[in-house]
Amino acid sequence: CSSVLEGIQQAAVSTMTDHVDGVCSIEKVSESDATDFLVLQDAWAECHLDLARPYYPALTMRDWQLLLCCPSPKILDSPKGRVGIFKAIVQGKAIYSDITILKAVIRPGETSDEEMIGFVMYERMDFPTGSTTSSSSSSATLQRTKSSSVGMDWTSESEFASTESGGGAAASTEDRPWLQVKQLYVDPAHRHRG
Repeated sequence: CSSVLEGIQQAAVSTMTDHVDGVCSIEKVSESDATDFLVLQDAWAECHLDLARPYYPALTMRDWQLLLCCPSPKILDSPKGRVGIFKAIVQGKAIYSDITILKAVIRPGETSDEEMIGFVMYERMDFPTGSTTSSSSSSATLQRTKSSSVGMDWTSESEFASTESGGGAAASTEDRPWLQVKQLYVDPAHRHRG
């Protein structure tokens, strides 16, 4: 997964550098990025609010924050609740140990402060032991692959099943982790630049 991460960072930086004034980089967040991250995460929820308003007029900003940013009202309502979760992710604590947040940063000039213009939160996912089946299985059993306060994912076992001889897919997926994007947001002023 680290080579995938390096590839994502290199592609994003090389593409964005051609389209922005200043230096752009993709970096892991640090604990000091908490305020900027939460501002962007709220902007992400607000985009959903605006987009869905014609279809779900009764939903509020708080509803979208609960749906997208923090599913716990207790944490959302606590003055330092989301900051604490952010710091736990950055520190790789317990349930958050497989979650990584990268930030997109622009430094307009040598003397200018950096500006966080976006982020991606992803989780390294692994198959639980014994979760694969052969393609001859006709059932599409759903199996919960991971549950956390950030999200729950359901995967059809047959999606990852091996194929019969000559099919081309690997026989086992247990040793193949993947990255699942949990959240992705870029400030609208910096979109369409690469």
